[in-house]
Amino acid sequence: MGGFAVTMSSSSPGFYFPANGRLIAEHSTFNNVLGLASLGSGVPAVNGSIINDCIQNGGTWGVGNYNCWNVEVTNNDFFDIDLTCVSTTGGSYNIAGNNFYSGETDVVLTHIFEGFRSTVSNNDFLGEKTGLRASGVTNFPHYINNNVFHIDYSDASDKADNINIYMDGATHYDILENDFNGVIGVISRSTSGLANEVFKNEFFSHNVGILGLNNNSGYNFYENCFSTNRGDVFISGQIKNEIQGENGNPANNCFTHN
Repeated sequence: MGGFAVTMSSSSPGFYFPANGRLIAEHSTFNNVLGLASLGSGVPAVNGSIINDCIQNGGTWGVGNYNCWNVEVTNNDFFDIDLTCVSTTGGSYNIAGNNFYSGETDVVLTHIFEGFRSTVSNNDFLGEKTGLRASGVTNFPHYINNNVFHIDYSDASDKADNINIYMDGATHYDILENDFNGVIGVISRSTSGLANEVFKNEFFSHNVGILGLNNNSGYNFYENCFSTNRGDVFISGQIKNEIQGENGNPANNCFTHN
Protein backbone atom coordinates (compact mmCIF):
# COMPACT_ATOMS: atom_id res chain seq x y z
CA MET A 1 0.00 0.00 0.00
CA GLY A 2 1.32 3.46 -0.90
CA GLY A 3 0.96 6.82 0.87
CA PHE A 4 -1.79 9.38 0.48
CA ALA A 5 -2.98 9.85 -3.07
CA VAL A 6 -2.73 13.64 -2.57
CA THR A 7 -0.69 15.47 0.09
CA MET A 8 -0.47 19.25 0.47
CA SER A 9 3.03 20.24 1.63
CA SER A 10 5.85 22.63 0.78
CA SER A 11 8.52 21.76 -1.73
CA SER A 12 11.47 22.40 0.63
CA PRO A 13 13.77 19.33 0.49
CA GLY A 14 13.87 17.44 3.77
CA PHE A 15 11.14 19.49 5.43
CA TYR A 16 7.39 19.16 5.71
CA PHE A 17 5.26 22.27 6.02
CA PRO A 18 1.50 22.18 5.42
CA ALA A 19 0.65 24.22 2.33
CA ASN A 20 -2.91 25.42 1.79
CA GLY A 21 -3.34 24.08 -1.75
CA ARG A 22 -6.81 23.51 -3.22
CA LEU A 23 -7.76 20.05 -4.44
CA ILE A 24 -10.59 19.18 -6.80
CA ALA A 25 -11.14 15.40 -7.06
CA GLU A 26 -14.27 14.23 -8.85
CA HIS A 27 -15.56 10.97 -10.35
CA SER A 28 -12.37 9.10 -9.37
CA THR A 29 -11.51 5.76 -7.76
CA PHE A 30 -8.63 5.37 -5.30
CA ASN A 31 -7.13 1.90 -4.70
CA ASN A 32 -4.03 0.77 -2.77
CA VAL A 33 -3.53 4.06 -0.92
CA LEU A 34 -2.87 4.89 2.72
CA GLY A 35 -5.42 7.67 2.39
CA LEU A 36 -7.24 9.66 -0.26
CA ALA A 37 -6.04 13.15 0.66
CA SER A 38 -4.09 14.92 3.40
CA LEU A 39 -4.92 18.63 3.34
CA GLY A 40 -3.09 21.11 5.53
CA SER A 41 -2.43 24.76 6.22
CA GLY A 42 0.21 26.22 8.52
CA VAL A 43 -2.41 28.58 9.95
CA PRO A 44 -6.21 28.26 9.81
CA ALA A 45 -7.40 29.46 6.40
CA VAL A 46 -10.16 29.11 3.81
CA ASN A 47 -9.32 26.23 1.48
CA GLY A 48 -12.34 25.27 -0.62
CA SER A 49 -11.15 21.85 -1.76
CA ILE A 50 -13.79 19.57 -3.30
CA ILE A 51 -13.86 15.78 -3.10
CA ASN A 52 -17.01 14.71 -4.93
CA ASP A 53 -18.37 11.44 -6.32
CA CYS A 54 -15.22 9.42 -5.58
CA ILE A 55 -14.68 5.86 -4.36
CA GLN A 56 -11.92 4.79 -1.99
CA ASN A 57 -11.33 1.07 -1.64
CA GLY A 58 -9.33 0.36 1.51
CA GLY A 59 -6.72 2.35 3.39
CA THR A 60 -6.02 3.58 6.90
CA TRP A 61 -7.61 7.00 6.45
CA GLY A 62 -9.86 8.72 3.94
CA VAL A 63 -9.67 12.53 3.88
CA GLY A 64 -7.62 14.34 6.55
CA ASN A 65 -7.60 18.08 7.10
CA TYR A 66 -5.39 20.27 9.29
CA ASN A 67 -6.56 23.90 9.61
CA CYS A 68 -8.38 24.01 6.24
CA TRP A 69 -11.82 25.65 6.25
CA ASN A 70 -14.75 25.02 3.89
CA VAL A 71 -13.70 21.67 2.45
CA GLU A 72 -16.46 19.88 0.53
CA VAL A 73 -16.72 16.09 0.89
CA THR A 74 -19.83 15.04 -1.01
CA ASN A 75 -21.36 11.94 -2.59
CA ASN A 76 -18.39 9.63 -1.97
CA ASP A 77 -18.06 5.98 -0.92
CA PHE A 78 -15.37 5.12 1.64
CA PHE A 79 -15.04 1.31 1.78
CA ASP A 80 -12.97 -0.71 4.28
CA ILE A 81 -11.19 2.22 5.94
CA ASP A 82 -9.21 1.03 8.97
CA LEU A 83 -9.47 4.14 11.17
CA THR A 84 -11.37 7.25 9.97
CA CYS A 85 -13.07 8.22 6.72
CA VAL A 86 -13.10 12.00 7.24
CA SER A 87 -11.24 13.88 9.97
CA THR A 88 -9.96 17.32 10.86
CA THR A 89 -7.99 19.17 13.49
CA GLY A 90 -8.79 22.87 13.26
CA GLY A 91 -10.58 22.72 9.90
CA SER A 92 -14.19 22.63 8.75
CA TYR A 93 -16.23 20.63 6.26
CA ASN A 94 -19.45 20.35 4.40
CA ILE A 95 -19.95 16.56 4.54
CA ALA A 96 -23.00 15.42 2.56
CA GLY A 97 -24.32 12.39 0.71
CA ASN A 98 -21.50 10.00 1.60
CA ASN A 99 -21.39 6.33 2.63
CA PHE A 100 -18.88 5.61 5.39
CA TYR A 101 -17.44 2.19 6.29
CA SER A 102 -14.69 2.58 8.92
CA GLY A 103 -13.16 0.23 11.46
CA GLU A 104 -13.03 2.88 14.21
CA THR A 105 -14.77 6.26 13.68
CA ASP A 106 -16.41 7.40 10.46
CA VAL A 107 -16.05 11.17 11.03
CA VAL A 108 -13.85 13.00 13.58
CA LEU A 109 -14.06 16.79 14.14
CA THR A 110 -11.43 18.18 16.56
CA HIS A 111 -10.70 21.76 17.59
CA ILE A 112 -7.93 22.69 20.02
CA PHE A 113 -8.72 26.40 19.65
CA GLU A 114 -12.09 27.89 18.66
CA GLY A 115 -12.73 27.07 15.01
CA PHE A 116 -15.38 27.01 12.30
CA ARG A 117 -18.32 24.66 12.48
CA SER A 118 -18.93 21.76 10.11
CA THR A 119 -22.17 20.70 8.45
CA VAL A 120 -22.90 16.96 8.27
CA SER A 121 -26.05 16.01 6.37
CA ASN A 122 -27.65 13.21 4.36
CA ASN A 123 -24.90 10.64 5.00
CA ASP A 124 -25.05 6.93 5.80
CA PHE A 125 -22.80 5.95 8.69
CA LEU A 126 -22.02 2.24 8.35
CA GLY A 127 -18.80 1.84 10.34
CA GLU A 128 -18.03 -0.74 13.01
CA LYS A 129 -17.70 1.43 16.14
CA THR A 130 -18.42 5.18 16.25
CA GLY A 131 -20.29 7.21 13.66
CA LEU A 132 -19.27 10.78 14.48
CA ARG A 133 -17.08 12.16 17.25
CA ALA A 134 -16.45 15.86 17.93
CA SER A 135 -14.51 17.83 20.52
CA GLY A 136 -13.60 21.49 20.86
CA VAL A 137 -15.43 24.82 20.52
CA THR A 138 -16.63 26.24 17.19
CA ASN A 139 -17.96 29.67 16.22
CA PHE A 140 -21.42 28.24 15.53
CA PRO A 141 -22.91 24.84 16.37
CA HIS A 142 -21.95 21.86 14.24
CA TYR A 143 -25.08 21.15 12.19
CA ILE A 144 -25.81 17.41 12.03
CA ASN A 145 -28.99 16.78 10.07
CA ASN A 146 -30.85 14.03 8.25
CA ASN A 147 -28.21 11.31 8.55
CA VAL A 148 -28.76 7.59 9.08
CA PHE A 149 -26.52 5.78 11.57
CA HIS A 150 -26.42 2.02 11.02
CA ILE A 151 -23.91 0.96 13.69
CA ASP A 152 -24.46 -2.77 14.31
CA TYR A 153 -26.09 -3.55 17.66
CA SER A 154 -26.71 -7.26 17.05
CA ASP A 155 -24.42 -8.34 19.91
CA ALA A 156 -24.41 -5.53 22.44
CA SER A 157 -22.17 -7.43 24.88
CA ASP A 158 -19.31 -7.21 22.39
CA LYS A 159 -20.15 -3.77 21.05
CA ALA A 160 -20.28 -1.45 24.06
CA ASP A 161 -18.19 1.07 22.13
CA ASN A 162 -20.66 1.22 19.23
CA ILE A 163 -21.80 4.82 19.53
CA ASN A 164 -23.65 6.76 16.87
CA ILE A 165 -22.53 10.24 18.00
CA TYR A 166 -20.06 11.16 20.78
CA MET A 167 -19.77 14.85 21.72
CA ASP A 168 -16.80 15.21 24.05
CA GLY A 169 -15.78 18.30 25.97
CA ALA A 170 -16.65 21.91 25.18
CA THR A 171 -18.40 21.12 21.89
CA HIS A 172 -21.21 23.13 20.28
CA TYR A 173 -23.86 21.36 18.17
CA ASP A 174 -27.39 20.98 16.85
CA ILE A 175 -28.40 17.37 16.12
CA LEU A 176 -31.73 17.09 14.33
CA GLU A 177 -33.83 14.82 12.14
CA ASN A 178 -31.44 11.86 12.17
CA ASP A 179 -32.16 8.13 12.44
CA PHE A 180 -30.05 6.35 15.07
CA ASN A 181 -29.54 2.58 15.14
CA GLY A 182 -26.90 1.30 17.54
CA VAL A 183 -26.00 0.44 21.12
CA ILE A 184 -25.84 4.10 22.25
CA GLY A 185 -27.40 6.91 20.24
CA VAL A 186 -25.93 10.26 21.35
CA ILE A 187 -23.42 10.79 24.16
CA SER A 188 -22.73 14.27 25.53
CA ARG A 189 -19.82 14.41 27.94
CA SER A 190 -18.71 17.57 29.75
CA THR A 191 -19.95 20.02 27.10
CA SER A 192 -20.45 22.67 29.84
CA GLY A 193 -22.99 25.49 29.40
CA LEU A 194 -23.01 25.63 25.60
CA ALA A 195 -26.56 25.70 24.19
CA ASN A 196 -26.61 22.25 22.60
CA GLU A 197 -29.82 20.72 21.26
CA VAL A 198 -30.89 17.24 20.17
CA PHE A 199 -34.32 17.35 18.56
CA LYS A 200 -36.68 15.68 16.08
CA ASN A 201 -34.60 12.48 15.90
CA GLU A 202 -35.61 8.81 15.81
CA PHE A 203 -33.83 6.39 18.15
CA PHE A 204 -34.30 2.67 17.36
CA SER A 205 -33.25 -0.50 19.23
CA HIS A 206 -30.51 1.01 21.36
CA ASN A 207 -29.57 0.03 24.85
CA VAL A 208 -29.66 3.79 25.56
CA GLY A 209 -30.86 6.54 23.24
CA ILE A 210 -29.42 9.66 24.90
CA LEU A 211 -26.61 9.54 27.47
CA GLY A 212 -25.45 12.66 29.34
CA LEU A 213 -22.28 12.50 31.44
CA ASN A 214 -20.87 15.17 33.80
CA ASN A 215 -21.62 18.86 33.20
CA ASN A 216 -23.82 19.53 30.17
CA SER A 217 -25.75 22.42 31.70
CA GLY A 218 -26.80 23.89 28.33
CA TYR A 219 -28.09 20.58 26.96
CA ASN A 220 -31.70 20.29 25.77
CA PHE A 221 -33.59 17.56 23.94
CA TYR A 222 -37.11 17.68 22.51
CA GLU A 223 -39.48 16.15 19.95
CA ASN A 224 -37.45 12.93 19.76
CA CYS A 225 -39.03 9.49 19.39
CA PHE A 226 -37.50 6.50 21.17
CA SER A 227 -37.83 2.76 20.69
CA THR A 228 -35.03 1.36 22.84
CA ASN A 229 -34.20 -1.89 24.56
CA ARG A 230 -33.16 -0.67 28.02
CA GLY A 231 -33.49 3.07 28.50
CA ASP A 232 -34.44 6.07 26.42
CA VAL A 233 -32.47 8.72 28.34
CA PHE A 234 -29.82 8.32 31.04
CA ILE A 235 -28.35 11.42 32.72
CA SER A 236 -25.40 11.23 35.13
CA GLY A 237 -24.59 14.84 35.92
CA GLN A 238 -26.16 18.14 34.92
CA ILE A 239 -28.28 19.21 31.93
CA LYS A 240 -30.52 22.21 31.35
CA ASN A 241 -32.84 22.90 34.29
CA GLU A 242 -35.98 22.90 32.14
CA ILE A 243 -36.33 20.61 29.13
CA GLN A 244 -38.59 22.45 26.70
CA GLY A 245 -39.35 22.69 23.00
CA GLU A 246 -38.90 25.72 20.80
CA ASN A 247 -40.19 29.04 22.19
CA GLY A 248 -40.98 27.48 25.57
CA ASN A 249 -43.37 24.87 24.18
CA PRO A 250 -43.59 21.38 25.73
CA ALA A 251 -40.68 19.08 24.91
CA ASN A 252 -42.98 16.42 23.40
CA ASN A 253 -40.50 13.57 23.48
CA CYS A 254 -42.06 10.16 22.80
CA PHE A 255 -40.63 7.62 25.26
CA THR A 256 -40.51 3.83 25.14
CA HIS A 257 -40.28 3.25 28.91
CA ASN A 258 -42.32 4.72 31.74
